[in-house]
Amino acid sequence: MSFDQAVWLAFLFVAGTQTFAWALFLIQLLRLRSDAKKRTQEAREPISLIIAARNEEANLLNHLPAWIDQLNEEDEVVVVNDRSADNTALVLHAFEQRHAQVKVVTIKPVDAHHTVYGKKFALTLGIKAARHDRLAFTDADCWPNDASWMDRMGQEMQDVSLVLGNGFVKHTSSFVSRIAHYDSLHTAILYQSFARMGIPYMGVGRSLAYHRELFHRQQGFRSHQHIQSGDDDLFVSSLKNAKVKSQLAALTWTEAPPSLDDYFRQKTRHSSTSFHYKWHHQMLLGVYYTSLALFWPLFIAALFLGDARVASGLLLIRLSLQFASLFLLGKMSQSKLGLLATCWSEVIVAVIYPVFTLAAKWKKRHRWKS
Repeated sequence: MSFDQAVWLAFLFVAGTQTFAWALFLIQLLRLRSDAKKRTQEAREPISLIIAARNEEANLLNHLPAWIDQLNEEDEVVVVNDRSADNTALVLHAFEQRHAQVKVVTIKPVDAHHTVYGKKFALTLGIKAARHDRLAFTDADCWPNDASWMDRMGQEMQDVSLVLGNGFVKHTSSFVSRIAHYDSLHTAILYQSFARMGIPYMGVGRSLAYHRELFHRQQGFRSHQHIQSGDDDLFVSSLKNAKVKSQLAALTWTEAPPSLDDYFRQKTRHSSTSFHYKWHHQMLLGVYYTSLALFWPLFIAALFLGDARVASGLLLIRLSLQFASLFLLGKMSQSKLGLLATCWSEVIVAVIYPVFTLAAKWKKRHRWKS
């Protein structure tokens, strides 16, 4: 076999893998949309919304009122002030005085147990302090897309153990926000599609809900408490015999990291948890992301070393499936990414994902920031 033939066969294999994957994602998103149309509006049980906050004075002032507006009469917001050094305590005290449904739990530096890392310890204390058995979670730097986030999550909890919402990065004109926004949509497509197929491997702590009974059955974060990140994805990945549902319209927003360096650090931290997923989750994601990283360089090579018309046709099919999937999910997020922007965003993401993975493999532990 010549070098040209090897490159061409490699491209066909990678292109076929990517096309199959995106066809599968599109089918699952269409099924999720169909599921949503079948839902009926029902009364829900009260919910405890839990937010872990560390040095989040500004974000709490900006976003906590929107979460309070979500509450029904019996709901509550439990905010865990995790060793903040700014005015977070004063801000939370003011909210607690004005709103009876706000409960504040404070962690002082001496309270932090040395075997439990940051956010997981804060969330565990928040769960213990919560009045209700139905628990919802978001981050201090997030805000809800509309006034129905709690209702959507609560209604889905009627007959399931865990609900996966969506958490997107706000799209602005900056380069980092465009990449982070595309990345958040791309990640959501993957974990929501796999969950719809009965393979839940992750969720985002910005938009998640589950029953207290599930938390206790999983023994909380015990199986991965030695890992700094993973209060969301490792908790979902480690589920056993739990019914999981997706709620695509339960959407939260967050600002993009201020710089490319901040984005790199954030993604490296998140990527570090993927090494602790179940082996079959790692295998599936490994095949997908490896084919994604190889797709574009092999496509360019195939234009010169193989049949350019066939290569272009496969690219068109794959992009059509991908764009249709992003369009379905992006409609609710008012995504402004067009086809051209989708292509260059994906090329950048495909290049930097292996970098994140390699960096995460050798990355040292560092302290969490909400």
